[in-house]
Amino acid sequence: MRYRVQVRYSSPNISVLEETVNIGPGGAFINSKLWDAVGAKADLRFFIPGRSNPIACKGIVRWTPLDDEILFGKVPKHAGMGVEFLEGGEEIGKALKETLRDNTDQQSEDITFTPPVLGS
Repeated sequence: MRYRVQVRYSSPNISVLEETVNIGPGGAFINSKLWDAVGAKADLRFFIPGRSNPIACKGIVRWTPLDDEILFGKVPKHAGMGVEFLEGGEEIGKALKETLRDNTDQQSEDITFTPPVLGS
């Protein structure tokens, strides 16, 4: 689902505080000018509106802009990283569902989450 949430991405290679472009229980696309290598594992902390503490989970980078796009001076279509959740995604989905339910007229049963399409 397209929903912006602040996220702290931390790996042995980089640490950034950015926003998601879309997010679901299976993963998220993190909008960032810096990105990690495909296959890099990271700790993620999501700052969900209305929650006092961030939700932590582990993830792995599954998509970044193609290296040849950068080498040849092309601006990548998407600047950032597609990250698959390895554990903890269910709690993020539940928290987002509660946040949306509390801030919209929809019933929580009407709100569904689909994992972002990584690599498209």
